[in-house]
Amino acid sequence: MKKILLILSISFIFGSNIKEEDIVEFLDAKYGGDTSAVNNFLSDDFFHYNAPFVGLGIKGNYVDGSILVTAVLNDSIQNYINIGDRIHEFNGNVVSKKGIETNGAVGDLQELVITRNNDSLFSELNIPLLKLQEKENLNSYLKTIKDYSELWYEYDFQILDFIYKKGRVVVYYNWEGSLKKKGKVYFFTAIELLTIDKKSGLIIKDEIFWNELQFKSQFK
Repeated sequence: MKKILLILSISFIFGSNIKEEDIVEFLDAKYGGDTSAVNNFLSDDFFHYNAPFVGLGIKGNYVDGSILVTAVLNDSIQNYINIGDRIHEFNGNVVSKKGIETNGAVGDLQELVITRNNDSLFSELNIPLLKLQEKENLNSYLKTIKDYSELWYEYDFQILDFIYKKGRVVVYYNWEGSLKKKGKVYFFTAIELLTIDKKSGLIIKDEIFWNELQFKSQFK
């Protein structure tokens, strides 16, 4: 079993080629990891925007006792840290497999102890928190939804509201899933804003807003 779909409330005003059942099918294909089906709904110049957040603007993996920086999300952060650098301490604590959690508002300084790529010399940094928003192009987005779907044994999503007006779709829904048979159930709530190209009827932009912190806290 992969999903059960229950539509509680639908408000849909048509003004282009896209239909209500197309959007339902799109969400189903998205969470089912059916990239071929999803691709049929998306424009070649499609972009997906994740919810804005406050953070350092880097991604990394825990490797051999430190966080290895694998991606830099904002060009301005490159003045401080780059791909291949290693983070050993964060705000006075030695890093662990759990990663690092930032605390504070935009502009608040975070204290890091790092070593540069291919260098063993320790350096102390004070990096301000930034307001960030990740975006993905078509190919990156298809890979992301495929990878996400493969994590879950089964899932269920419930649409709470569904509105289409002037080339934009608003979808409000609950999602839940389990990692294994009869396993724990994890959930989140999300709102997606889909912008539709009036000529082609294809999705050119997808913005998602969801309770990420609540979702992640369920795994602690």
